[in-house]
Amino acid sequence: MTNFARSPWLVPLESFLKAERPVVFDYCPSKISPACYGRASKKRRFWRKIYCPIVLCRRGCCGNHFVCSRPGRAAGQGDPCCRWATAAPSNFGDLTADLVYTPVAPCRIADTRATTAGAISANSFRSFVTTNSTSYTSQGGLNTNCGTLFLSPTVVMIVATAVTPTAAGSATVYSFGTTQPTATSLQFAAGAIAVNTLAVQIPNPLSSYEITVYTTAQAHFVFDIVGYFAPPIATALQCVPTANSELSVASGGLGNVTAPACPAGYTETGTNCEATSWFMPIVSSKTGNCSARNGDTVSATLRASRTCCRVPGR
Repeated sequence: MTNFARSPWLVPLESFLKAERPVVFDYCPSKISPACYGRASKKRRFWRKIYCPIVLCRRGCCGNHFVCSRPGRAAGQGDPCCRWATAAPSNFGDLTADLVYTPVAPCRIADTRATTAGAISANSFRSFVTTNSTSYTSQGGLNTNCGTLFLSPTVVMIVATAVTPTAAGSATVYSFGTTQPTATSLQFAAGAIAVNTLAVQIPNPLSSYEITVYTTAQAHFVFDIVGYFAPPIATALQCVPTANSELSVASGGLGNVTAPACPAGYTETGTNCEATSWFMPIVSSKTGNCSARNGDTVSATLRASRTCCRVPGR
């Protein structure tokens, strides 16, 4: 990363105004605050055509920095001379981004036809659990965990079905504890069956419920989970050793042996060296190479192997 504070081309506006000769750049920055523009334009009347005034202020009127290339280059040569240096770094593994999708066998997590509460009344709400339950029978689902235990998902993929509504209308499925959106998840006619597959964001960390359903007409609802999106999970490296390469080193001699290469898809994380004599110390061990001097009165064997690892993924 460039150290802007030490860059020789990062100078305050005051230095430019005191310069005896113009500083020629590729072209001028498009974003200059009015205060900076006014001060710079007084010094260089034709800066729009030829010269790029240095409007860099560490703590001054611009309130920002430009990253500039080397002075002395004529207009139109090379890359742009200035650009804004204000972009914030991305956050990897964010709860609402960079999510990993995992499918699950379709599993029924709710069916209002099998509950004492029955159908959801017109213009009313009901909330449901979608993950991390040992059984979904309390909300009409199956007596199983549906493969969703010990998860930390942010989005669930569910197949939502409206069953025999009493009138034409619509339903909205959304994250529990949030404001009801204006979007419609299902539209249905009276007495019909309407089905839609939905990606629904749920609370993370998890709450007492995860999704809420609002319906404009009384109807039964069925929900089947088919997958979920969750933040990436760090996994342990998968590591394997290579075979040994061996070299016989005579008494008083030097030896160097190179270990076999790592398998495809693996990266070397360590070099392993072994001598068959206590009197043959290892003098170098790196990048798959082992070197030793045999101080024994007889020959000895020098062995080299590599430890190779890869990231297995989620």
